[in-house]
Amino acid sequence: MAIKKRITRKQLLKEPDTFMTFTGKAVAFLTAHQKQIGYLAVGLLVAVIAGAGFWYFSGLSEDKAYALLNEGLTHYGQAGPDQPEGHFNKVARERLHQLVSEYGSTTAGKLGWKLYGDVSFEAGEYDAAVKAYETALNFLADHNSLSPLIWNSLAYAYEGKQDLNGAIQCWEKVAGFSGTVAKPDAYFNLGRMYEQRMDDEKAEAAYRKVVEEFPDSVHADVARGKLVRLKG
Repeated sequence: MAIKKRITRKQLLKEPDTFMTFTGKAVAFLTAHQKQIGYLAVGLLVAVIAGAGFWYFSGLSEDKAYALLNEGLTHYGQAGPDQPEGHFNKVARERLHQLVSEYGSTTAGKLGWKLYGDVSFEAGEYDAAVKAYETALNFLADHNSLSPLIWNSLAYAYEGKQDLNGAIQCWEKVAGFSGTVAKPDAYFNLGRMYEQRMDDEKAEAAYRKVVEEFPDSVHADVARGKLVRLKG
């Protein structure tokens, strides 16, 4: 039986490049996609960095999965003058699809399901995004920082499918989490969904939550305007 070589602290100090490079890419990814993920980016950032540390220290068992995840992050959101529009996101999706297909139950693969959902969402493949996010929830439902983010993304995917009931259920789930900074976003989006369903009473209640409980949120002013319109 082969004995796994331990990585010493001295080696880590000499060879920090892999972990630091991945962490930098994770931060860049979050910055570029904060519109979709909103305030929950902080939760993902913590999870990604903590997870990256785990993968790095765990030796060879997740090297292939980590490499695919790293490639996916490297390509996602890039652009080049000699490449057609969407080329790099297509490559990212291919790498992440390979990751979840072949290594979906590894540590890297579990986070990969979330990211594969993101690239599918960006590509307008909402069914694939829903499936990916739901799979991610099966693995990460107990992760206090990451779970609200996945529910939030799943809600957007359902909205993309024009499944308002599915989106509402997901944002109600996000609103029900204790202590999450995503609550004002969830209530605001619930207001939008109820407006589309012509349920002004529930829309007004959701917007009022934003105004009264989160008066300093970025949605508060818009929610106030929505309330005035609904009353008028």
